[in-house]
Amino acid sequence: MIAVGVCQHVVAFERPLQERRAMQALKRSVSKRLKAPFSNEIASKSSSVAISDAETFRFVSFLLSAEGSATYPEEFQQLMAILGQGCANKSAEIQHFIQWEDDNWRYAVSDCLPTEGFVLVTYRPRDVLPLCMASARRAVGFVHAVVALVTANAYISTLGGGHFLCQHLDQSTLMAKLQIAISMGLHDPILESKCRVNLAYNALQLGRFKRAKKILRKEQEVAEQLDSTELRKEAAMDAMRRIYTTTSIGRGSFV
Repeated sequence: MIAVGVCQHVVAFERPLQERRAMQALKRSVSKRLKAPFSNEIASKSSSVAISDAETFRFVSFLLSAEGSATYPEEFQQLMAILGQGCANKSAEIQHFIQWEDDNWRYAVSDCLPTEGFVLVTYRPRDVLPLCMASARRAVGFVHAVVALVTANAYISTLGGGHFLCQHLDQSTLMAKLQIAISMGLHDPILESKCRVNLAYNALQLGRFKRAKKILRKEQEVAEQLDSTELRKEAAMDAMRRIYTTTSIGRGSFV
């Protein structure tokens, strides 16, 4: 049995001929489709083919599709025989094969070949990523770590009210929006309204009084719909009016 998988997206962050994650995804998909696990001997026999030319890759991908194999049956058999040589130094004519595809892969599996293993076909353009892959991997990992840290900070502050963090962070608006997104994910409308009130506080600090008033009025309507006495209080509206009055007096004192 030989299984050929064409990856429809560029495998950029794995070295050529060492695409471990892509190969594991290919093996899982084929095993799930055939509903049969593979032995370690078959699973260990794998090879990779990297194509740099776009036209060649599109033609190979087309040949491995159901339409391509029906249109060019001889070329399809020759292609499968050539790809089969990546697992063993011999080939045979294909008589029976199975083909299917999904969003990311295109598969062609034949169980009538003397060779056994998996063949991964990838598209690797030379001019798309002229950079050091090791540095790119570290940069992507660093960005993911920063995003995870900010999200965890927003999650913890959301559960604790989050007003202090929203008031003292430089990017308080971003933190408030993250809190709203997390509360929406928790499916807690009361917590979501509290986080939107934090966003109104940020608008007050930036002098955007109309936006703060709009947010608070909307949350007052939400509170009435939820029948929550805690959110229905107009303490936030009173605080906004006091801040607006104080700011107006302060500005007038400098005139």
